[in-house]
Amino acid sequence: MLLKEADGKIRTALNAIYADIETTSKRFARLTNIPFLQFGNQLNRYMGYLTSDFQIATKYVGVRMQLLEHMGDTKTTKLVLQQYQHVMYDFLTKSVTRKGLSTAALMHDYFPYNKTNMNCWHTFSKEMRPALESGIRTLELSMNGEYKNDVYIVSVEDVNDGEKE
Repeated sequence: MLLKEADGKIRTALNAIYADIETTSKRFARLTNIPFLQFGNQLNRYMGYLTSDFQIATKYVGVRMQLLEHMGDTKTTKLVLQQYQHVMYDFLTKSVTRKGLSTAALMHDYFPYNKTNMNCWHTFSKEMRPALESGIRTLELSMNGEYKNDVYIVSVEDVNDGEKE
């Protein structure tokens, strides 16, 4: 009973995060059209919101998948992963501007790069897109019964939390 309640709360939180990602992406795209705001604090703030949302979503998806696996609900586990992959894929590919740029492409254009993180958004997009496409295909085949292998999720967390030693 408590596990189902916890799952419901995580599901609600994830839906709110996904809605926030969609809304924030649209708002960020509109702000990039305002010339005097470009490269300003407001754009940086929205990029921060998006990265925070994805960090939280990734953790919540992992916890929810573990919870569902523990309850024996592998079908919903796969649906949760599929939804997350689609949200991430949309972030990388879905056009949010008249020029056809995605939110990730806009973040690449407006991110305050330095020597240590040069082109990180471009590299992230370039590497994640084929991985997501492959993962989405594999998951769809698995859900259709055409692919019998289990899908494993591995995550890595920075133990220093991004701080210099």
